[in-house]
Amino acid sequence: MEEKKDFQQEEASSAAEKITAVNALPAGEPAAGAEEARGSEPAAAEPQPLVRATLTLDGAFYKRLYRKMTITACIGCALGAAVLVLWLVASTLEGEGGGIFSEIFADDLYLWLSVILLVACAVIIFTLVKTGRDAGANVRENTYLFYEREFTIETSQRGKQMGISRLSYADLRKIKEQKQFFFLTVPAVGLVVVDKTSLSEGECAKLRELFRLPPKKN
Repeated sequence: MEEKKDFQQEEASSAAEKITAVNALPAGEPAAGAEEARGSEPAAAEPQPLVRATLTLDGAFYKRLYRKMTITACIGCALGAAVLVLWLVASTLEGEGGGIFSEIFADDLYLWLSVILLVACAVIIFTLVKTGRDAGANVRENTYLFYEREFTIETSQRGKQMGISRLSYADLRKIKEQKQFFFLTVPAVGLVVVDKTSLSEGECAKLRELFRLPPKKN
């Protein structure tokens, strides 16, 4: 009986020592096993983007982007050349009785008009062609991740990250949609172009919702 009593006293003494050891831990220091329990808690999952879009900034992209401008500049060059030919013909016939044709088109106003058109449109075409060539020599890629309240733009070149921007939809000052692109004007960044051709119709509809644009009419 006394042996049983001694065994119970030893157990009580051992339990008291364990309690004292735990209470003696410094403030803020977890008890043994607490770190393991805490480490087993699942980490908070990062939010997944609603839409992911990519854009390769190469010569082919700028050709698509400036297609209308290039066509307009070519038409301007053709018109300027036509006016110049009319002026040359009218000036040649002026001394040979060219009549009303010479009276109208021999005026120097048409000469200056044709020169201005030719020079201006030629400069535009040259600039667009040069931009496309420069882009082809230094190809970059933009990756856009669109979330519920914000979006990010990551720019990379030859697989190396060049920079990343995190923007709020409240930062957008102007939003325009065309057949192939969304154009976003952001004062801190400038013009942001999102290529619609790489997205599904459902993804385009989600972007219209995020940009607060009206739904596309069928």
